[in-house]
Amino acid sequence: MAKDILGLQISTVASEAAFSTSGRILDPYRTNLSANIVEALVCTQDWVRKSRKQIVDNIDEILKDNEVAKALEDAIKNGDGKGKQPINILE
Repeated sequence: MAKDILGLQISTVASEAAFSTSGRILDPYRTNLSANIVEALVCTQDWVRKSRKQIVDNIDEILKDNEVAKALEDAIKNGDGKGKQPINILE
């Protein structure tokens, strides 16, 4: 998959290498990535991005639950549990 989709053109080089007179800038490891390694890197990057978004979503849910619990606690303290203050828990 990576070889078909992410194939690099032969004419693609770093500007430092194209205009430099001092020799090679890129090391051999950077220029010789196999298709399997490229595919693994792309999949890992997708996995990291998705897991980061999931963590942010979980934090938002936890904060919302904490706000609901605090609102209920305040209503119980202020109204002696008689429901004098309306509580909007579905924000």
